[in-house]
This record gives sequence, structure tokens and C-alpha cells, in this order.
Amino acid sequence: MRETRWILQSTPGIEDELRAVQRTIRRDRELDQVRYVYLSDGRMHDQRSPVAAGHEHYEAGVLRLADSGYFNLDTLQRMDRQGVYWVIRLKSNVTLYRTDGRPLAWHELLRRTSQDILALEIPVLVGAQRLPARLCARRLSPQAVARRQAQLKERARKQQQPVSAISANTHTLTQWAVCITNAPAELLTFDEVMVLVRLRWQIELLFKLWKSQAHLDEWRTANPWRTLCEIYAKLLALLIQHWLLVLGTWALPSRSLHQAFQVLRKHAWLVAAALPDLFSLLHALQVIVRTLSACRMSSLRKEPHTFQRLAQAAALA
Repeated sequence: MRETRWILQSTPGIEDELRAVQRTIRRDRELDQVRYVYLSDGRMHDQRSPVAAGHEHYEAGVLRLADSGYFNLDTLQRMDRQGVYWVIRLKSNVTLYRTDGRPLAWHELLRRTSQDILALEIPVLVGAQRLPARLCARRLSPQAVARRQAQLKERARKQQQPVSAISANTHTLTQWAVCITNAPAELLTFDEVMVLVRLRWQIELLFKLWKSQAHLDEWRTANPWRTLCEIYAKLLALLIQHWLLVLGTWALPSRSLHQAFQVLRKHAWLVAAALPDLFSLLHALQVIVRTLSACRMSSLRKEPHTFQRLAQAAALA
């Protein structure tokens, strides 16, 4: 973790800011490194974060995965010029053009696509920047469509809007997984692109794990500065845990971080008892790392895990 920053409004008002804290994480998939964590006001839009503002530096040839909340054509264009590849979900209001410059009514294209066609891949130009990219779309399963439509109706209910107010384009996107990428097909096949865009969900699972196991979003004081100290202390503990997870589980594609967290919790006393002596501490860490190697997920047929999908895409490529 290279840096941890609080991007909160200064006092007064810090109590309100601490009630809603959002985490922005950059994670290096190849090395499983958490490069940094930004803690910011939970009400701040993703577009205002340092990540969306393009304040990061990526080496040429790197692949960037980000949530659609960070969709910014200027940033994508800058990365494209730097030789950085990206895969990101396409937002509903983005205008696409054919390679000859004619507008592409991509929502209508998806609506009119025959039910027996499960995938589409089209070279396009994106936005006013006319950014060259590949449009990749895959039809979702009936179960996934039902879940998305239920979420759409629930969102409309919370916003006190009638279901009839939901646009046809929004309904269309409940039936498809749509993304764009500037990576050429020689580097990333269609199947690999669609698997990688799902990989971003691992960050959300990391948030869920931190909250459920480390209780990162809970504190036992009304004092905002003590709350701040408690959050930092938990982040430091999570950093140490992540180092151990990398040592003990990174070589395992089928690793289960949930099981690994349980192992680390059970062996925390072993580390605490060994702290006064370096030799004892090294021995305790070796025991924990060996134990972590057993934390694995079983393969599934109906709903394959991410590691299975990655392996299948690599085999097809």
C-alpha cells in the first residue's frame, strides 16, 4: 500500500463526513498488491476522486479495470495515447459511431438482435473524441436478467418513480453485459474481455470481506477523531493480513480469502505471543502460511468461480 489519504472536508462537519466513508482501491492483479487506499466522503461522486481525475501513472502495456463510475473519455483517451489498455462497462448515455463516422444506435442494435445471437463485437468510435475501441456485448442469462430488472424496479421505488418512467434503453441494458476496450483482439479475445470485466467485482468482494470480518465500517465511539484513529488501526491490521494472504494463498488460483481470514483470526494469538522473539515470530508466520495453503474453493459447474472462468478463457484463447 503506497499511500493512504483522507479526502474529507476539514472541520467543522467531520462527524457528517465520517458517517459515510467510501474506499477507492487500486489493486495490482498480477502481484496481488493493494497499491493504495483512498478514503473519501461517501457522498463524493467517483468522478471527483483522484483515480477518475487521471492523477495516476500507468506503465505502457498495463491493463486497467475500473467501475463505470470512473468512466471518463478524456482519461481513457489519455491512457490510450500512453499505450495503456483498458476494459470498462459502457454507460447508457455514451454516443457511439461506426468506423466510417456514422452514428451507431447501439441500444436499438441490441434490442433488434435475434434471441439466438448471444454475443456481439463491433469496432466503434466512442464519444466526441472519436476514441477507437471494440464494443463487446454478451446476452445475459434469464436469471441474471430477472435480478437486474428487480434491482431496477427497487431503485425506482426508492426514488419514488413509476416503473413506466424507466427508459427503454435502461431496460435493454438489463439484458446485456456491455463494455468497451482499446485492447486489440490479438491481445484479448472477446471471451477474455467479458471475463475480465467481471473481475472488477473482486474489489467489491474485498470491501465486503473487510466490513464483515474486520468491521471496518463500525466503531465504538462518537468522537470523530477516535473514529479516525480506529479506522487507520484497522487498515494497518488489514495491510499485515494482506501480506500474509499474498505469501500463503497467491499461488493458488482457487484461493478462498474468506477461509483465509478465518485462519488468520484463529492464529492471531500465535503472532502476538511470538512478537518479543524474532525466531519465534518467523516460525509462527511459517506455520500460518502453511495453514493458508489449504484455503481453497471447490469448483462449481452451474455458476463457475472467477478463477474457473479465467482458466476457461485462457484455454479458449
